Amino acid sequence: MAKVFDWLSGRSKQRNGVPPLLLVGIGNPGEKYEGTRHNVGFMLIDLLAERANIRLNDKRKDVVLGQGSINNRSVVLAQPRTFVNKSGIAA
Repeated sequence: MAKVFDWLSGRSKQRNGVPPLLLVGIGNPGEKYEGTRHNVGFMLIDLLAERANIRLNDKRKDVVLGQGSINNRSVVLAQPRTFVNKSGIAA
């Protein structure tokens, strides 16, 4: 996890006007997949959101979004509401 924050910190030195970084954590919806290797992407987004105090509260048809900043870099965190093989729809 520290490497992700370090990488974002280095990227934050870009000049203003840079669009937010989109981080998409893919996984499979439903209780059947909770806590399994299929949802490591969801778990990573949850952890990033928790540590950066970003609320994943923008619930759309195919994706749940949260916007904020990590190490002074604007980010959008996304969790598709589709199965892994359909994640492109949400992205």
